Amino acid sequence: MALPRSNRPPGTVGALRLGPPAVVVALGLVACDSGSVSSPTYSVRDSAGVEIVESTAPLWRDGEAWTVSEEPILRIGVVEGAPEYQFSIVSGVFEEDGRIVVGDASGEVRIFDRTGTFLRAFGRLGDGPGEFGRLVWVQPFLGDSLLTWDPRGRRLSVFDHDGTFVRAVSLPPIAWTPGGASGALDDGTFLGSSTAVFRGRTGERVVGETHLTVFSAEGDSARSLGPFQVEMEFPDFSAAVRLSTPYPRIFLFTQRPGGVLVLDSPRLEIQDISFDGGLERILRATHLDLVLTDEHRASYRASERERLAEDTDPGALETALVDVRFPQTVPASSQLLLDSEGHLWVRHYSTRWTVGPEHWSVFDPEGVLLGVVETPERLQVRQIEQDFLLGIWTDDLDVRYIREYALVR
Repeated sequence: MALPRSNRPPGTVGALRLGPPAVVVALGLVACDSGSVSSPTYSVRDSAGVEIVESTAPLWRDGEAWTVSEEPILRIGVVEGAPEYQFSIVSGVFEEDGRIVVGDASGEVRIFDRTGTFLRAFGRLGDGPGEFGRLVWVQPFLGDSLLTWDPRGRRLSVFDHDGTFVRAVSLPPIAWTPGGASGALDDGTFLGSSTAVFRGRTGERVVGETHLTVFSAEGDSARSLGPFQVEMEFPDFSAAVRLSTPYPRIFLFTQRPGGVLVLDSPRLEIQDISFDGGLERILRATHLDLVLTDEHRASYRASERERLAEDTDPGALETALVDVRFPQTVPASSQLLLDSEGHLWVRHYSTRWTVGPEHWSVFDPEGVLLGVVETPERLQVRQIEQDFLLGIWTDDLDVRYIREYALVR
């Protein structure tokens, strides 16, 4: 079952298909070149009414993996030129019905045709109807409408196909958080995430709790999911050096019709949760080596030196870096996406200092690991369709562009 393209949440472009809990164990077998059968790559079992799909290796054989073109098939953006082709911070991008919609931190939502030609724009910074204190995202909404989120005004704004303001929905303070509203559900209600609550002592690495909240079409809080776990170093606000938490556990989720897919575990374990029925399925994969290495430690320290060099005493910084407590593993992922064919894409964990192409583990609609797909360096993927990827690409000068790449399945 796929989420209609006119109502996909930001970063969500499809849905996993739900099936009844497995009663018997199913095994996936990989055939070798000789025609023989090797070890199973996955198993399916039932645990107290919850389906567990566990993959130990990719199902794809050599030569079967999907590939992404090396060069983009569409580019939008310039360093110098017409302002409508210059982007500051891109707050959302998606393709729908032959047009590409781009949200920009300038407060504009810009619409381009499929050749990348600018058509029109709407919105601006401000507090009035159809304006934004801060434009965080734009997404398709019911019918051919568009939906935006402004956390400063704590409001969702609905625009028609041409960008004419229709109405606003105010959310209560529970949604006025760094997470805030995450998108619309297929019935016209909304989903939001709350800020994590941490309890601990200074210097401790602690696990906090966060929730997802479903809001009615009028913006009232309807029900909550969670708690889910996140992690951070409890800060010492009086310390001379304030380091970021090295490799913390991350709370990730993406929407599907009738529920969400959540990752809040230090390993690659996805919870498939229904809004009505709770936890229905768990996807697990053990093909990634998540052990934290000396290279991870060195990369973190180098990044912190670069980040804090201008404002921190070098001696104090080096002392603080020596005393850093690292976890035993790195997180499994830093992004979840669903494609239009119902495949779950799990981006392997990367940091702001990671150099090189990105890698994604791809699961089929039944939750079985197919394999790993490589995407271009510096591309923040925002939409995955049957034959293309769309996202935000950043150059050496931190200039942002919209790029589309061909996807060959």
